[in-house]
Amino acid sequence: MKYSSAVDSFHILPSPVANFSAYSRALISLAIEHHVDLFLPVCGAGSTVEDAKAAEEMSAKTGGKCRTFIQDPETVLDLHDKDRFQQLVEELGFAVPKGKLVHSVDEAINFLKEVRLDAEGKEVGYIIKCTELDENRGDLTLFPFKGDNKEMTQTRRHFELKMSTKYPYVIQEFIPGQGKPFSPWTLV
Repeated sequence: MKYSSAVDSFHILPSPVANFSAYSRALISLAIEHHVDLFLPVCGAGSTVEDAKAAEEMSAKTGGKCRTFIQDPETVLDLHDKDRFQQLVEELGFAVPKGKLVHSVDEAINFLKEVRLDAEGKEVGYIIKCTELDENRGDLTLFPFKGDNKEMTQTRRHFELKMSTKYPYVIQEFIPGQGKPFSPWTLV
């Protein structure tokens, strides 16, 4: 965009996550100063919620003159947070994979012990995802590890290395599709 004739100017804004108030004020100021008609955020996944909040404030402060193209903050949260999205889909009447929001390794292990087998008695594979953005978003490791003991010692060890105590995780049934899960079962 630096050399595009379609871009009049660039403005560096405060981080929306680090300082939302400063970010929102800067956006509103730019919208008013430049008579902006439309705010179309092209944000990173980590600041979508903040952009939705800023869009509401911008619309209100400009008396609706600056329209915005983003969902309201509640809808963004429903679409962004894995546990909220799953709940929304379920409320809409769609089938969702079995799963649970867990806050600790113990909770995850206990959940796996409860739901290890499907209705036909076959072992079900589960994946685990952090509710916050992290570096493991594409990780499709199947749990519990095949051949793990009754206490799930190897699965527990893996969770202890992977799971942060800072955020909750969604552990959910893996639904086979075109993607291929990583299977560390040979490590057992």
